[in-house]
Amino acid sequence: MNMKSLLAAIFCTACCSCFVTGGTANVPPAQQRAATLGLAASLVKSLPQDEVPQIDSSTNPFKEGVTITEPDGPRLTPMNDHDLLALLAEQLNPTGTFVMGGEPILLFGQKKIKVGDKLPLSYEGAIYYVEIVEIKRISFTISLNQEKFSRPIEVNTASKPGKNP
Repeated sequence: MNMKSLLAAIFCTACCSCFVTGGTANVPPAQQRAATLGLAASLVKSLPQDEVPQIDSSTNPFKEGVTITEPDGPRLTPMNDHDLLALLAEQLNPTGTFVMGGEPILLFGQKKIKVGDKLPLSYEGAIYYVEIVEIKRISFTISLNQEKFSRPIEVNTASKPGKNP
């Protein structure tokens, strides 16, 4: 029996007990709990040691006189939507703009983006969908959670034919 099967069996047992008891939080007597814990311990012992999750020996944070130290590394600080939007905007590097049928278009290579389109951008493992709310000749504006951020369009003219000095 692998760890997933064990956890699934425990979960099913817990769900069934909630259904049978009508969802009340009845705690079984100590003898019944001991039997269940003994069964769980024997099932875990039957698993190969590399499948058994190892629990670190952390100190009890509720014990008096124990000091908790901060983890090493940079501390993530919560940021507001404007700061997050500024970081996400750095990922957008359009190659130019043009107008087609009176509608401004933002270019990302061959990809054409219009006002109202949403782009998925990731930051620290999370995906955010920012909306293009305005496209001007030299800038564009994106929006996230009612917050807006404008960014200039920086076109590299050195790579265009006929523009080299």
